Amino acid sequence: MSARIDRTVSNWFQTPAAVVLSLAVTLAFAAGVAADLQKPALLPTPKSLTVDEGAMPLSAGARIVANDASLEPLAAILSDEIWMVTNLRLAVAKGGAKAGDIVLSINAQVRADEDILAVQKQKVVRSRDFAHTIVVSDRAVIAGWDYRAVCEGTATLLQLIAEEGGKFVLPRVRIKDWPHADYTGTMVDVARQYIPIDALKMVVEACRLWKVRYIQVHLSDDHAYTFPSKAFPKLGTQNQAHAGGIPPKVYDLNELRGLVAYADARGVTLVPELETPGHSGAIRRCMPDPFEAPGVMNIASEKMYQALQTLIGEICMVFKSSPYFHIGCDECSPDGAVGTPGAKEYMQRHKLPGDTRPIRNGWECYVLHAIRMNEMVRKHGKVPIAWEGVADDDRLKNDLIVMTWYSGGHAQSLEQRGWTVITVPWSAGPLPAWSMYFCNGHTYQRTSNVLGASRPMWEMSATALVGGYAHGLCERQERTWGPDNGFKEDEYRKRMAASQALLDKLALPVKIKTEGRTTGVTHMLRGRDGFGGTLLVNLSAGFPSGAKIHYTLDGAEPTLQSPVYVGPLKFEKSFTLNAALFAGNRQIGCVTRAIYDRSD
Repeated sequence: MSARIDRTVSNWFQTPAAVVLSLAVTLAFAAGVAADLQKPALLPTPKSLTVDEGAMPLSAGARIVANDASLEPLAAILSDEIWMVTNLRLAVAKGGAKAGDIVLSINAQVRADEDILAVQKQKVVRSRDFAHTIVVSDRAVIAGWDYRAVCEGTATLLQLIAEEGGKFVLPRVRIKDWPHADYTGTMVDVARQYIPIDALKMVVEACRLWKVRYIQVHLSDDHAYTFPSKAFPKLGTQNQAHAGGIPPKVYDLNELRGLVAYADARGVTLVPELETPGHSGAIRRCMPDPFEAPGVMNIASEKMYQALQTLIGEICMVFKSSPYFHIGCDECSPDGAVGTPGAKEYMQRHKLPGDTRPIRNGWECYVLHAIRMNEMVRKHGKVPIAWEGVADDDRLKNDLIVMTWYSGGHAQSLEQRGWTVITVPWSAGPLPAWSMYFCNGHTYQRTSNVLGASRPMWEMSATALVGGYAHGLCERQERTWGPDNGFKEDEYRKRMAASQALLDKLALPVKIKTEGRTTGVTHMLRGRDGFGGTLLVNLSAGFPSGAKIHYTLDGAEPTLQSPVYVGPLKFEKSFTLNAALFAGNRQIGCVTRAIYDRSD
């Protein structure tokens, strides 16, 4: 018995509903593995999938063999992940593979079957890079075009693991997959409420599992500035919180570097965002000289650009692996800068490309701002991304990538004029009608420069981020990774639920169960729940066996010195609970977070 599913953009789009339904049948696994689409719950669906008869047992004697030295960090990560899912600890090895092993290899000859829009060497190109293959026979072999492609293959491998009779197996499959476009992304707002590094690692884990390739880190806004600048230590000294949460903190430089390395090792790239020239209140409060102008950065000041150049250089040194740098540029009123001291002289000294006269007004200062930001970012080998709202001047269309999020026809105008865009719709609409080509009422042509899609998180606390938002990252990914993937929404919701449960095993191994009268969510952005009377809280964890739960009740991050959980916790007043699993001397997974407000 052998079942085959080959899906490409050209034929899957017109697949009738009956064939879509047959997907559940053709994914049936032999050798006792459940004949059910949810086992495995592959998300996003691979471009090409063949399911053969039988399964490869996973055993404690199996190894993860890295055929390239650069893959050894990934092999160690995969070993930990399999341990958390199965309680089997697979050794990391080199050299020849044997039956039952998992083999990781880089093979630049693995190519996609369609063109992929991407940025390479600071240019928007169509490429067939980034693909990977998975073949499970008597061993599991994952080959990818580069390190990240192999990471994406291992993410699928984790979703393939099935349990039968207390034992774990991998179904015998042949898979070939690649992203439809390079930028599958999300954004985390760290400039409204405090988001600890550990909570950002949890988002990295979610992105790894579902092949979300980029996390845009919104480092600054009106409320706070969070990047640790050595050149300007005053920045971040007057941070404020949004929605009554915890004010954002300036990150420790070494912790931030460690977060970038953590993401890189998992095939996820962090993209820094420095909001300019609007949404910059936190920067302007701390350093009115040189940044302050009424409601905006002083974009009519040479001194301000000298400071920005230094700041961008510092940020790029930390976010080295990112090919992109987000320059903000949303909801900006540039006219505030033209009345500042020295503005007339600045405007008289500068012209826009192709113009013979000096700059005359705030709008032209804004156009020049985008041009100057582009030049500064590209000096560091990166391509600038800006929000829709950036100066709409076609002299910039070959330099900037625009995240479209407005309604009202502007997205269509950008498309007609040849801009490269990433769709970031406020409202995606119902699944499966939505795809990365649809944004707020406009559907882009497949031949247009749509680099991908992103889903932003605005203003939430760490508790809301970890407890809710991160789990929803998979929702649009099915039709960003493969915009022609066909499915029924009820089937997809079941698949999502199974995949989200796997994320919890990998990233949030500590589970919270309450006993008592709860009153529901009291504050969505702060991630708070309510209760009345007395609340009992039980903590539990699955694999790995022998690990201990440490917890805190004061909002601090759990450590080995924090109390060890030994039994139910009783509460009669509001509390903040952070709990993490520790095996030996290190934390396993990320921190589970909860805030409960007592109210009668």
